[in-house]
Amino acid sequence: MRIPIAIACTLAAAPANADDTVAGVYDVKFETMASDCNPPPIRLARGKLTVEVTKTGVTLDVSPFPKLAGTMAKDGKIIVGSKRVFGTTVMGLLAKYSATGEVTAGKLEVLFVADYIKQAGNKPYCKQPWKLTGDKKR
Repeated sequence: MRIPIAIACTLAAAPANADDTVAGVYDVKFETMASDCNPPPIRLARGKLTVEVTKTGVTLDVSPFPKLAGTMAKDGKIIVGSKRVFGTTVMGLLAKYSATGEVTAGKLEVLFVADYIKQAGNKPYCKQPWKLTGDKKR
């Protein structure tokens, strides 16, 4: 009878899964980085980012952009991207999105990049990167 109790106590005292500490909603600040877009198609200052851990990886939902899917290493490093091109609020431009960074101890730091493509001719137009930093809220 003592063995099952000891196992239950050990399992209860085990540290939380790293995935549980990463998933959640973050209030983020968008810091515009050097861009080759003139003028920059989108201006952002603050927003909300949601990290969800799935069986196959991780997703980032950066409002107002599409949800991005990818992988997350055990140390909190994230690599996500869009596999397809999306329409934008800028007439004549499409975009493909990607992000890399890390989430540790409730803090997020990600480089988020929009690769814009001219709709006419389907040719690359410019890149607009942002550094996203923020704290977990829930």
